[in-house]
Amino acid sequence: MLEKKLLFPGSALDIYVILQGDRSEVGEFIDHLTSPDLGQFSRLRDHLNHHGILMNVSKFRNEGNGIYALKTQHTRIYGFFDGPRSFVLALGFKKGGKGGWKVERRHWERACEIRELLRTNEA
Repeated sequence: MLEKKLLFPGSALDIYVILQGDRSEVGEFIDHLTSPDLGQFSRLRDHLNHHGILMNVSKFRNEGNGIYALKTQHTRIYGFFDGPRSFVLALGFKKGGKGGWKVERRHWERACEIRELLRTNEA
């Protein structure tokens, strides 16, 4: 069963992570980020928390079907809105491996699945 857990409360948006049982795959991914990606992610997160949606598509972009990518130099973290003040981080991955856009597409599809599973659990 999936659920969301508040990780970063903010004045504009609250940011949640997905929990499966007592484990958060995306939370663990964020915990293992290193410089410079950790700093870049922290700045993106702070902007979302306190100012809302970023208008810079090179840092925050709708990838389709309501899945958004927070982009750092070497990573992507996919998430989605779950209410007017709630952004849920679904999964993260390192860029630059083999497979290119096909790998990113598989991660995007998994983020869509996670969103649907969460909504099914909440219903």
